[in-house]
Amino acid sequence: MKKICLLYTCLFLLIFNSALLAQKISSEQVETFERPIWAGFYTNKTSEPINTKAFPFIKGMADLLKWSDLEPQIGVYDWSKLDEKIHSAVKGRYYYYFVLWTGPHSPEWIYDQDVPKVACKGGSSNAKAVFPYYLDKNYSNFFYNFIGKLAAHIASIPKADRDVFSFIQPAFGSTGDKQLYKGTPIMPEYKIKQYLEFCNAATVRFYVAFDRPELEHIKFLFNVDDEGATNELINSKNEQKLGEQL
Repeated sequence: MKKICLLYTCLFLLIFNSALLAQKISSEQVETFERPIWAGFYTNKTSEPINTKAFPFIKGMADLLKWSDLEPQIGVYDWSKLDEKIHSAVKGRYYYYFVLWTGPHSPEWIYDQDVPKVACKGGSSNAKAVFPYYLDKNYSNFFYNFIGKLAAHIASIPKADRDVFSFIQPAFGSTGDKQLYKGTPIMPEYKIKQYLEFCNAATVRFYVAFDRPELEHIKFLFNVDDEGATNELINSKNEQKLGEQL
């Protein structure tokens, strides 16, 4: 009986809140709230294809790819992991997206090409202690070139394969969050404005590289702060952390 009462209570609250939301949204705003066809629940269990018959509410798969795996050697690309997940999505009739880890997940060979290493301290026990110097021109050149190759590969696969993409999440820092480093760089000091410029330029590079007729349906997902949080970050008195976050 308690379970039934709880269920009815939840349904009532859901309907009540929906009614309040409907009152706040004018007819001119309705289009803004239209859900894309790929919107819904995504699973990050990538070890096996999704059983959409058993779990029809799951819209797609959330994957994680590392630049180091996709370009293990300079100019040598391995798209097999990406293609495998795409083919599984086509066969299983579900959507697919991935977050692209770069930064500390960049290929080791970039350091042999004169990209400076930035040592950090104070991060979590499982965090990487070495990161690339994001403002180095060599790093930008290698990163931008990879973005172009990634876009070209996705554009080259069959339309049925491209259509399973819902969006892509570029990650410019330590993971997909707003931190460039896990921990505090030991030296030298960095300015936040420079890093914002780096992220802005990298974002533009993604849009330019994916500006192809074959890829026009693919959106980008970015982690961002609201205006208040951004102002709080910029005005922070803890200057040593200004170089760590976007």
